[in-house]
Amino acid sequence: DEGDDGQEGNGDDDDDDDDDDEDNDGEECNDNDADQELLEMMTRMMKRKVGMMNMNMMMMNLMKK
Repeated sequence: DEGDDGQEGNGDDDDDDDDDDEDNDGEECNDNDADQELLEMMTRMMKRKVGMMNMNMMMMNLMKK
C-alpha cells in the first residue's frame, strides 16, 4: 500500500506540473526554469528603472518565439 501511495503522489505532482506548463504556454513553451529566469530578468530591469522601450523589445522577442 505504501508503494501505491508513493506512485499516486508522483502522479499528482506530474499533473500539477502539466497545469503549470499550460498556464505558461501563453507566453512561453519552455520549462518553468526558463520562466523563472525571465521573471528574474524583468524584476532586475524594473528595479533598475530601465525604460519601457526595453520591456517592449523583450516582449516582442518573446512573442516571436
